[in-house]
Amino acid sequence: MDFKSLIGLEESEAKAILLKNGYNNIEIKINAKHNENCDTHLVCAVKENDGKIILICGEFYLNIKG
Repeated sequence: MDFKSLIGLEESEAKAILLKNGYNNIEIKINAKHNENCDTHLVCAVKENDGKIILICGEFYLNIKG
């Protein structure tokens, strides 16, 4: 599987694709300081380490609240 194709997807979409392709050991890391106004986690990088897939995500303002 080409993990680079997951970059730019929402966290939930990327996780669903991985699960569909048999990757069950998934870890999510948020590489950003939490901001209440952010509503979306997007995949910025993907790493594979000892059978574990690590999705490194950032918080973004796609639908700004308030």
